[in-house]
Amino acid sequence: VGQPFETWAAEHRVRAATAKHLLRELASALEALHATGHVNAALGPHSLWVRGLGKHVTPTLLCLGRCVPLAPSEFPLDHAVPDPKPYLAPELFDGERPTVRTDLYGIGAIVYRYLTGRAPVALDGEVSREVAVSRIQVGDLDLGQVPRAHRRILARLLATDPSERFASATELKRGIDE
Repeated sequence: VGQPFETWAAEHRVRAATAKHLLRELASALEALHATGHVNAALGPHSLWVRGLGKHVTPTLLCLGRCVPLAPSEFPLDHAVPDPKPYLAPELFDGERPTVRTDLYGIGAIVYRYLTGRAPVALDGEVSREVAVSRIQVGDLDLGQVPRAHRRILARLLATDPSERFASATELKRGIDE
């Protein structure tokens, strides 16, 4: 049946194999979403339903009406950035339009939360991009026994500069397999 991500994460011990499979499955889900010409724009634990464990973990992305077209001419100017802000890509705080790389930041934030028990950014109230970037804890990843490859991938997914992130979910999947 499955359960909300936060409930699932609280009930399951952190496992490197589960994190790797979760990341791969989320990348596949984004690949499918992006192929339709849309982005989620606000991925976080609130937008994920999970069932299973290890190689049997199956995440389901919930757009909840937040998916937006990639085409600039179709982007609604009044599109509100939803909470929870601690999981949003830094560029969204300045009102930049969401991209594929915005979604990749989101799945990095979800897996970071699973591995560490905390959001990648500690934020309260209204903040600017500068504040968000200054509070990103990527340099302080506390991943314990997680393989170095996970740290490398998460650091790239959570890069404050979108150009330093993977260019696509397909590229991310290749990086997971290296």
